[in-house]
Amino acid sequence: MWAGYLPLMVDFVYSAVFMSAYPYAYFAKSIGGLLALVGTIFLSTGLVLDWRDFPEEVDRSARRALLMMKDAGFELDDRRLWIGIDSAIGSLGLSGYSYPAGEDDVILVPPASINSREAGGLGQTLVHEMSHVYLTQNKHPSHLRETYKEAFNRIKELYHKKWQLDIVQSAINYRTEVFAEDLTFRTLKGAKENWANAAVEYFQRLSKRRRMVSTHRKQGTWRNAWLVLRNSYYSAEMYRYQVPDPAGIVKSTNERLLSSLPSIASTAFDYFHQMFLGLRDDITAEDYKETLEDYLSKFIALAEERNSEGASESKLRRTVLEPSNRLES
Repeated sequence: MWAGYLPLMVDFVYSAVFMSAYPYAYFAKSIGGLLALVGTIFLSTGLVLDWRDFPEEVDRSARRALLMMKDAGFELDDRRLWIGIDSAIGSLGLSGYSYPAGEDDVILVPPASINSREAGGLGQTLVHEMSHVYLTQNKHPSHLRETYKEAFNRIKELYHKKWQLDIVQSAINYRTEVFAEDLTFRTLKGAKENWANAAVEYFQRLSKRRRMVSTHRKQGTWRNAWLVLRNSYYSAEMYRYQVPDPAGIVKSTNERLLSSLPSIASTAFDYFHQMFLGLRDDITAEDYKETLEDYLSKFIALAEERNSEGASESKLRRTVLEPSNRLES
């Protein structure tokens, strides 16, 4: 297909330079058009065949993931589990997504994740999402739907724009990721290394820019707040699992970002970092709910670029634990 497009590109360049058609241009473009047509047919056929095999591949990977979860002591009720392919979540940059649907649980993966090898590929994606499902089915405080709805609805009363609510939803989800990643690392051999490589690559990409840019100032401050939060999450997880950073890319990237933002960003970063480190597996539903309120008030204050008033130091202190009480990898 690309060979078929070559005569058209040559013709464009030749015409721009010499202001005339190159010799035998008509013949070359005719052959090129035929090659492009044949290539397109082959490409389309290959995509159709791939799509036909996608459900079977997802099913095989899901069965392997369920067995690994069971062997690790995290057995799911797979009678209530649905797994599907959804191209829409790929446009959101997600490798997988899970959510409760009534009494059942749903995991969705985009087509791009099925043959991907990034961050452990489809197998690790499914184990990670099944970790969320396991925590939901076992009513872990971090995955109680009622707690999520209460926190989200309170903010929804004050902030109504879709992009604001999307950012808030993402902020809430980062706390749940701490527990899901822990189960993933316990279940899947090599998962921690795959995650670590992806985290370092994330900071390497981010090191090339300072902060989010937006034509709307309010939207820009919210996105920068989300970036600070995401960086603190990755930094805390790398610290928790002792992921090496020999080049110092994580520290330098965070310093560069925070230096480009108001001073409140550095204070918030430290708070988020300690909060993520302090989350423990045996947290009670009441403590999780209280620390979630404190966490969201800090985040909204950062997004609005104002000092937070509702986040007491006593709440933060309750989330910071001795190393022996932290989640074990």
